[in-house]
Amino acid sequence: MTGFGSATLEEGPRRVAVEVRTLNHRYLKLNLKLPRTLAGLESELEPVVRKQVRRGALTAMIRYRDDSAQPSFQIDVAAARAYRDQISKLWEALGLKEPGWHDRVEPLLALPGVVRADEEEDLSPGIPDETRSLVRRALGEALEALVASRAEEGGNTVSVLLAHAKNLEGHIAIVAARAPEIPREQRDRIHQRVQTLISEIDPKIEIAEADLVRELCVLVDKTDVAEELNRLQSHLERYRSILGGSGEAGRKLDFLIQEMLRETNTIGSKANDPTVAHAVVDMKCEVERMKEQVQNLE
Repeated sequence: MTGFGSATLEEGPRRVAVEVRTLNHRYLKLNLKLPRTLAGLESELEPVVRKQVRRGALTAMIRYRDDSAQPSFQIDVAAARAYRDQISKLWEALGLKEPGWHDRVEPLLALPGVVRADEEEDLSPGIPDETRSLVRRALGEALEALVASRAEEGGNTVSVLLAHAKNLEGHIAIVAARAPEIPREQRDRIHQRVQTLISEIDPKIEIAEADLVRELCVLVDKTDVAEELNRLQSHLERYRSILGGSGEAGRKLDFLIQEMLRETNTIGSKANDPTVAHAVVDMKCEVERMKEQVQNLE
C-alpha cells in the first residue's frame, strides 16, 4: 500500500527530520536510510517500524543535525602537498609567473580529497540518550502520519474491492442459471450420439438401456459445477467479512482470491458450454483485478 508520512522535531541544538514512504509489496521490506553518525540505531528503529507497518516496501529517510557537535573530519596533508606541487609544475611548464595565492591554504581545502569526513563507521556508543529519544519520537510521528495516509487509501481500495466482488457475483449468477441445464443437454447429446454410432456400425447391436443410462450419468456428473459454485459463493462471503472487519486483511485475501481462481478454473474446465465459458472469462478478469487491488491492503 502506498503512503507518506513526515515529521520534524527540534530540541535545543538537535534537529531530526524523518520522511517515510511505502509502496505496494507482498511482504514487509524495510530500507532505513540513516546518517553515518546514527548508523548504530538501525537495529533499535526496525522494531518501531514493524510495530506500525506489516506490509509494503517501506523507505525511511532520517536526517540529523546537532549544532553543538564538533565537526568530524580530517585534512589530508599529503593530498594538499601533492596538489601544491602539481600546480607549481603547471605554472612552470606554461612559463607563467605563479600567482600570489601560493602562500594561502584556503584554495587547497576546496580541492577533492583534501578534506575528508571521519572514517569512523559506528558512533552508536557515543549517541546521547536525548538524541536516541528524539529520533525515535520523530520516527513515531512520521509513522503515525503514514498509517493515517494508508488508512485513507485503504478505505478507497475496499470500495473498489467490494465493487469487483459485486461484478463477480453477477457473472456467477449467469453460470448458476445455466449450470442445471448443462448435464441434461450433455446427457441427451451423448445418448443421441451413441445411438447414431451404433446404427452406423451395426444396427443389430443391442445395448441395455439401463446400462447406457448408467454410463451416461457417470459422464454427465463430471459436468456438474454446483459444488464449485457453492464454494465460490462461500469464499465471497468470507471475502466481504474480512473487508468489513479490523486487523490485517491483505494476506487472508490473497489466499481467498487464490481459492476463487481455482474454483473458477475448475468451472471452466468442467462445464463444456459456450455461455459458461464466456462467463468464466469475465469471472477470471474480475478475480485478477481483485488480486491486483489486494496488494494495496495491509
